[in-house]
Amino acid sequence: MGKRRIEFPPQRGRLVVSHSEELSGRRIRIYGDPEGLRSLGQLLIAEAELNQDNLPDSCLPPGQGHHLHLKPRRHLHPDSVELVVGRLDGKNTGQINGLVRPVRMKRERKVVELVDAGG
Repeated sequence: MGKRRIEFPPQRGRLVVSHSEELSGRRIRIYGDPEGLRSLGQLLIAEAELNQDNLPDSCLPPGQGHHLHLKPRRHLHPDSVELVVGRLDGKNTGQINGLVRPVRMKRERKVVELVDAGG
């Protein structure tokens, strides 16, 4: 039994993904033009909405979470590092996989950027 093709939105625009280790900690940077950032957003939504329970076991074994590889020169700017985007919940189980340790998170976490209003 072969693999099944899953269509995701095409990556458009420009995206650069980089990582660094600094004194303040590890950082992942994702920069892009507006079209590239919107395209990545659409891809993230498509991955979140994928019904992985409907995928054949030959494509995704039970208990595993689906993931995608975005590669430099193919999906990303040539100077990027490979970006892997995936699901923590396992197929048919909904269990969070062992990639992360269980931590109680707040339900909502606001992201706020203060900018100079000028004047």
